[in-house]
Amino acid sequence: MGMEIDLVIHVFWGQFGTRTAYREREQYIAFFFIPRKVKGRSRVEVVEQGGMTVAGVLVQAPWQRLWDEVPKAWQQVFQRAPELQALQQGPFMDVSLGLVDSAYLQLVGVRLREGAAVPRGFTAVHIPAQKLLRHRHVGPAAGIADSFGAMYAWARRHGVALGDFKLDFGYLPSGDETEHELLAGLLPEVAWRSAHAG
Repeated sequence: MGMEIDLVIHVFWGQFGTRTAYREREQYIAFFFIPRKVKGRSRVEVVEQGGMTVAGVLVQAPWQRLWDEVPKAWQQVFQRAPELQALQQGPFMDVSLGLVDSAYLQLVGVRLREGAAVPRGFTAVHIPAQKLLRHRHVGPAAGIADSFGAMYAWARRHGVALGDFKLDFGYLPSGDETEHELLAGLLPEVAWRSAHAG
């Protein structure tokens, strides 16, 4: 029996320097042909996500420079992990904000607790409450792109239009996390806005 295949383009970031298998360029920019169904994963669902403020290191770079710039950003964030513990809500996260002025905009950092000040040198972005497609990825980070692919395939089958905005919660400085919460923005997208720099 034939298998339906989807082409999925997804940008994702691992724990640099701790996962030696991901040091090739393909860690950062990944093209995947994947089956429409991914076994052993939790369900895909549309959820109401509350608003949040995310603070971290902002990367704005053309496609070919992302694999150089984003690892540097993660290193800056993880170097400040002890300082961030009192300010962050949940694990470290990666936010794909989309394409701005022909460059990809990526924010790696933390969700701030309510009332927490933006850490010095970090950029903050406010993400308003909105409906998102959610999926819990269980397993190594190498499979995150497959899980995002399964989400986009599910959305096509169910007539749900998705944009470029994505959230990936679950990174740890140690690199030994086993689960990631993945969220993708529905169209029309709800505009995020810059807060302020620390």
